[in-house]
Amino acid sequence: MRANKFVRMGIVGLMAGSLFAAAPAAMAQGGGARVSNQGSCSGAADWKLSLKPEDGGKIQMEFEVEHAKPGQTWAVRITDNGTQVFKGSRTANSLHKFKVKKLINDRAGSDAVKATATNNTTGQVCNGSVTL
Repeated sequence: MRANKFVRMGIVGLMAGSLFAAAPAAMAQGGGARVSNQGSCSGAADWKLSLKPEDGGKIQMEFEVEHAKPGQTWAVRITDNGTQVFKGSRTANSLHKFKVKKLINDRAGSDAVKATATNNTTGQVCNGSVTL
C-alpha cells in the first residue's frame, strides 16, 4: 500500500510539472483565443477567416478559400475596421485552396475584419467577416 501511495504522488508531481513547463510555451505563442467564422461563396468554394491576438499589439489574421479550381487567380481585399490591410491576388493550388496569412495591428476596440475574394475567371465571390 505504501508503494502505491508513492507511485500516486509521483504521478501527480509529474503532471503538475508538465503543466508548469507547458505554460511558458503557450504564453510565448500569444495571449488570447482564436475567433473564426466560415461560410459558402457564391459558387462551389468555401471560406474561413480567423483572428488570433498576438503579443505586442498584433493580430494573426488568416483568410482561406477552399474548393477553388487549381490555377485560377482570385483578387483578394481585406479590411480591419474599414482600413485596408491587404490587397492582392492569390492563385488556387493543387489542393484546391489558397490562403492569405498576415500579422495586422490590433486597433482600438473591436477589430471587425472583412475579406472579399473574387475569382477573376468565373466571377465567383467569397465574402467573409469576423470580429475580435
